[in-house]
Amino acid sequence: MSILSGLGMSFESGTSAELNTSADLARLSDTGNPNTSTTTLLQRSIPAAVIKERTAQLRAPLTQADQLNACSVLVFRLGQEWFALSADLCRQVLSPLVAHTLPHRSNSTLLGIVNVRGQMLLKVSFLAVLGLSSNDSSALDGMNKEKQPDLHVATKVYPRMVVIEKNLPAGHSDVWAFDVDELDGIHSISIDTLESPAAGVQTSPATCTRRVFLWQKRRVSLLDDTQLFDALRRRAL
Repeated sequence: MSILSGLGMSFESGTSAELNTSADLARLSDTGNPNTSTTTLLQRSIPAAVIKERTAQLRAPLTQADQLNACSVLVFRLGQEWFALSADLCRQVLSPLVAHTLPHRSNSTLLGIVNVRGQMLLKVSFLAVLGLSSNDSSALDGMNKEKQPDLHVATKVYPRMVVIEKNLPAGHSDVWAFDVDELDGIHSISIDTLESPAAGVQTSPATCTRRVFLWQKRRVSLLDDTQLFDALRRRAL
């Protein structure tokens, strides 16, 4: 049975649309925009050598080996722990939304429902789904907080809400929303770098961990799609 209908892939940055054409810049100039230095900077020509180099890079086809030995993953952080999901599961990323509790249904795992562009989605605590307690993760309670220096990442932290979806038989889909302390983005990793979880890893997260890999000096747990969605239904419904 489908929980909620599927979503199209989209990312919200919270900023206005970017200026993409010279016509946009011309309209700004015509309306008396005093920032002529910005307009001049954006209108300057791209060096021919740069165009040639970028064109060659884009035209170069991926080899069959590259395609077979790489996978795209969404990397995110909960507290001090880093996780990854198959990028194919990601449908939307946006600023966190407050969940509205469901009478007699909300619990430590199922936080409630959120309205995402007119669609009611179930929101869960990913910590609870993975069997992590709040003591294991220093979840951030606001925007723009400075990170610990050992995280090797940018100075500011921007929590996000991620919407994931898994297609089910008969055209149904399984859709969930959850908050992360930080979203690193979608990255392509080599399958050759994936390792089996080490013996002695925490029992509960290990039930959803398929492989582990190193990414920018971080140890990242790659979650198993099937086990994760089974855990979501088992613990939240």
